[in-house]
Amino acid sequence: MRRGKLPSQWCRLRYEMRVVRFPEGTEVQQLAQVAPTRGRQAYSHGLRPALFHNASFLTVLLLIGRVATTRCLVIVGNMGGMVQRFFIPAVIGFAPLILFLLNWDAESMSPMARLLREFTVTVIAAELFTIAVALREGMLAAWKSLRPPRPALIALAALLAIAIATAAFVAPAPYAAAIRTGFWVMHLLFGFAVAFLCGRSFRSSDLVGAYLTGFVAFAVAFVVFAVGAMQRPIDWTWDLPSFSHIRHLGIYATPMIGFSIGIMATSRRRSAWAGAFLIAACGFALALWTGSRGPVAAIAGTVIVGLLLSPAMRRPGAWAGAALSLAVAYLVVALLPVPADNMGALRTIAATTESGDMLTGRMTLWGLVVDAIRHQPLFGYGEGQMKAVAEFGRMAQPHNLVLQILLAWGIAGMLCALVLAFYFLRLAVPAVRDDPARVLPPLLAMTALLGLSMLDAALYHILPLSIFAACAGMIAAGRRDEPGRG
Repeated sequence: MRRGKLPSQWCRLRYEMRVVRFPEGTEVQQLAQVAPTRGRQAYSHGLRPALFHNASFLTVLLLIGRVATTRCLVIVGNMGGMVQRFFIPAVIGFAPLILFLLNWDAESMSPMARLLREFTVTVIAAELFTIAVALREGMLAAWKSLRPPRPALIALAALLAIAIATAAFVAPAPYAAAIRTGFWVMHLLFGFAVAFLCGRSFRSSDLVGAYLTGFVAFAVAFVVFAVGAMQRPIDWTWDLPSFSHIRHLGIYATPMIGFSIGIMATSRRRSAWAGAFLIAACGFALALWTGSRGPVAAIAGTVIVGLLLSPAMRRPGAWAGAALSLAVAYLVVALLPVPADNMGALRTIAATTESGDMLTGRMTLWGLVVDAIRHQPLFGYGEGQMKAVAEFGRMAQPHNLVLQILLAWGIAGMLCALVLAFYFLRLAVPAVRDDPARVLPPLLAMTALLGLSMLDAALYHILPLSIFAACAGMIAAGRRDEPGRG
């Protein structure tokens, strides 16, 4: 697309925003009047989270996103091959850092900033951009030549039909179900886009490197923020930049540790091993300092799975490196001050060994969810409905992937998910043995998130789901050694 067409796109955006019907006097109508020429004033004005339940507001966001994507595609089209190779992974890998910087001022976070944080907007933008690039490069045409197993296609189509139907006709909160179902579809397309672009526009190692580099930059930014905010009266559980709960930092760190262990297992260069070791220690330190226990258990299970699947994991540099990075992280975190009682390495150990309830209320939560599933076991209630059918404090999900799927899409949805998992494993297990350097890091990251999802919300929120989809795409991409070669 030529640059000269961009002004007409902006004019069309303004026209379409005028014709959208809004209730007179609402903040959405005011946004339509000022955007895009006065977007800064709209940002300062602020928007209530309830507006995301308004279909008209979502229409405005889609129109803005379409124009922004068009502009980005023009930029990418003008890049050289080497720059383009690293640009898309950087957009994906640094999205959490960008969101963190946008929400830096936790004490006076505006309503719009809270919306950006709640919906992890930079990650959504990175996914949509990647999907748009893949479509521009011919992803739809490539799909026509694929011959996937028919049972997997049937399972995928049935799962999509169940998700859409329950959101439209069953869910007690249909707008929330529609939004979260839309996110699932977006993650699915993002995984397909990564699978298509790996080896054409970038290597899987480029994307893994971008994720790890973005995580290191995020960790540095978080240290700077924490040092400055240590004595300030902020709620360390709920009011952090980038994440709506402090435990989400541990969820973000978990797949990064998985990537790092995969690199330690497959790299022959000492510098690469040392860098991966330091990143793994950084991830463990972030999880322990924020009081998370789940990442440690998830990584332990991931190492065991890796030992069973890949000979490369049996190298001492892999499993011993993982254990040593955890020990180093614990020693460092034990010496650091913590600003709240629910944080720190000592809290993690005490909550595990001294508490009378090692699962911190999860058994009660799971009991409520099971009761709700019994009332509607076949097709569930639709995605994101736990607050409506099994309310438990501020929890929006059951902290267990199996119960999460059963509650959302019932036994039918669970069977579809198991069929898809079976065919994915048929692809992934031989690949990790044939090409461990390419497949093992994303496979360990996926396994770590999957293990953590049995005790936490690791496959509910946007960022970990995005990383999970990207890892699946990297594994499914097949072996293409050089970008530009199919």
